Amino acid sequence: MGLLSDKHLVKISAELQPGEDVLASVLATVVDKSFGASGTVRGKLVLTNRRFFFSGDGRGSSQHRAIPLQHVTSVDLHKNLMFAQVMITFAGGVSRCRVKYNDAAPFVKVAQDVVGGRVDSPAPSPIPVTSAADELAKLAQLHAQGVLTDAEFATAKANALR
Repeated sequence: MGLLSDKHLVKISAELQPGEDVLASVLATVVDKSFGASGTVRGKLVLTNRRFFFSGDGRGSSQHRAIPLQHVTSVDLHKNLMFAQVMITFAGGVSRCRVKYNDAAPFVKVAQDVVGGRVDSPAPSPIPVTSAADELAKLAQLHAQGVLTDAEFATAKANALR
């Protein structure tokens, strides 16, 4: 999927916030005049469970840009003969990143799933709620079946009534 090499992941791991996980990443080039005279910066485009961010180095200075996921409205892929372009549309603009042709589609697929809410994040397991009466009925049944001795039943009953 174009996931970055270990060397690049080490560099961006310092930029991750606590609890932030990398979902997809690609090497990318951003062309944006706000990045300086040439406007071209090579770096990493990263999708996490919280944001997209670009981290690059251009002409001796680091260039960073982050877009929180809640501001992203769409992620699109445009391919031509020379390169692929990932377009991230968000409240306030569009960010365009050139990426390797073969890495573009897998990255965009993951990004579209995340932005569209189709990625299943692990849901916390529901905590079973039982009343003291339910617990006592279960214990009485186990005692009647002979699974619990009189002493075990008395101890378990006392714990259930606390």
